[in-house]
Amino acid sequence: MAKTVFDRSRPPHLDAAAGLIAEMRRLLSGILADSSRHVSLEQLGELFHMHPTYISNRFKKTFDITSIQLQKRLALDKAKKLLKAGSRTVGEVGGLVGYKDLDDFSRFFKKQTGCRLSITGTVTQVML
Repeated sequence: MAKTVFDRSRPPHLDAAAGLIAEMRRLLSGILADSSRHVSLEQLGELFHMHPTYISNRFKKTFDITSIQLQKRLALDKAKKLLKAGSRTVGEVGGLVGYKDLDDFSRFFKKQTGCRLSITGTVTQVML
């Protein structure tokens, strides 16, 4: 009996690609699981049994952003939402996005947005 196209198994490169996609999804979910804390490449490596350099290279190649850049972007987005809501102080917001020190959070926020946070907890420029 002749084999049809549907009887063939998947080419090996498709299996490898599917495995890589699943691997990257797991890494991404590890980062997204708790945006209030920084997850280092070493921690991801231990969690997923991979070398940190491999994780870094694969993550960047797959998502076109480093894991650290993603974590900073997530922290910034969360901080903006919390600050816009207006129910928390700047210090509380900083703590919720992973900054223990108010000065570190203020520097991070200013560098990322160009907006200064005041001591009273307001933003001195309108956030877009």
